[in-house]
Amino acid sequence: MSKSKFKSGFTLLETVIALAVITAAVVGPVYLITKGLFSSALSKNKLVASNLAQEGIETVRAVRENNIICNFLIADPSTPWSWVTDSIGSGSLVGSGRIVDAVQTDSITCNGKTLSNPQIRNTADCANTPLKLDAGDKYNYGSGSNTVFKRCVSITQPGSDEGPIPKADIADLDITVYWNEKGLTKNFNVKERIYNWR
Repeated sequence: MSKSKFKSGFTLLETVIALAVITAAVVGPVYLITKGLFSSALSKNKLVASNLAQEGIETVRAVRENNIICNFLIADPSTPWSWVTDSIGSGSLVGSGRIVDAVQTDSITCNGKTLSNPQIRNTADCANTPLKLDAGDKYNYGSGSNTVFKRCVSITQPGSDEGPIPKADIADLDITVYWNEKGLTKNFNVKERIYNWR
């Protein structure tokens, strides 16, 4: 009588099923980690862009405040200082294609007093002028290494009075921050209305 001995081991089908289960167990978490890292980078860029847009609004407000202070310092009704004067006191804030820099400053002199203004400059192509990040982690246009972020500021005045408020006492800010992510151009836009409160 002959005894047949069976050797224990995996069949081809069992091996294929085991590999499929192991692959599914590895691929799922790797996919989730990759997706999480991508979403994290996107969220970080959106957060930076929203803060840069808010900084743009605050920078324009700071120039407006200094213009109003300058008007009080001059205190000469025949030569009022316009509340929408640019950061160096030589032109108008109103226009498009502006870049604003909260780190770099300009000076204006009003009745012997010198005030320091954040810079607001006109540029031919603000959407292609990158913000820099300096050693102190401050975004500006003067020093540091280029970042992916670009900021454009447009300041307009309405075409007619808004109820009891004259159109000359209103300015609409439109600030857009652009950046490239995975070959796609993204943007974050903020709009705000400011007033001549004096």
